[in-house]
Amino acid sequence: MKKNLSTRGAAALLALAMGYMGQGVAQAAYIQPKSAQPIEELEFDINCFDMHFYYGKNVMTNLHWAECTGLITKKQVVGLAAVDEDKLPNGVMTISRGRLLEYLYHLAGSPEVKNLPEKSPYTDLTPGDARYKVAIWATRVGLTTGWSDGSFHYDTPASRGAYFTFLYRAAGSPKVTLEPLDKANAVRVEKGATPIKEGSELHRAMSWVYQHALAKAEDYQAYDKSFLTNGYTPWDFNETPDFYYASYRTIFTPLTVLDYHEELAPIVARLQSLS
Repeated sequence: MKKNLSTRGAAALLALAMGYMGQGVAQAAYIQPKSAQPIEELEFDINCFDMHFYYGKNVMTNLHWAECTGLITKKQVVGLAAVDEDKLPNGVMTISRGRLLEYLYHLAGSPEVKNLPEKSPYTDLTPGDARYKVAIWATRVGLTTGWSDGSFHYDTPASRGAYFTFLYRAAGSPKVTLEPLDKANAVRVEKGATPIKEGSELHRAMSWVYQHALAKAEDYQAYDKSFLTNGYTPWDFNETPDFYYASYRTIFTPLTVLDYHEELAPIVARLQSLS
């Protein structure tokens, strides 16, 4: 570029010295338009919590966080916000195991799932099923292995325990300080369920989600915690059975809290590295 400008400048001076500045030479003295090629791209540290005013809120609600991150649409936000779950037959708007895995898949950037098995390892999913790639992806990154009966159970309503286990596995199943199970198991016995085994994966998963998400949900200046579904509150570890159905109103809160405390991005990066 410098050589080109220098050459043009010399030609212009020569023409001026000769008393001749033609139209062509005058045009050549201008720098020609071209696309910008910045040395370093500008980056802006913007996150969903900085956008609460865009949604007309003083805080970022869990539904608007889900919209901001692309997990649900604005239309779904309106619909979910208008539903009174306590008046539904099950007291909760249930969500399937497969849909939970879809959200984690989308958070990971909806990666391409290569070399899909020509024969399905699951009796209830075929390679032609649009959901097949999500099931295979979830299996490969270690979120699930399906059920012992050989089925994936994509449409089976998810329990809180299953959801917490998915999140815990997504984080790499880290070591965790175990929370007491006395009250939780007392509730299970009252409901006719088998007590949770001390140190089991479910116990570790519940403890991890509680410590990293649910117990931090008191920070109401950052996100919405104003929901009570089927007896489940964000900070509740012991009183609500893990086998209660996961809810659309409740599943986004742990993700929102993890994101607010900058713990979700490393989990997403891990899933991306495994995809």
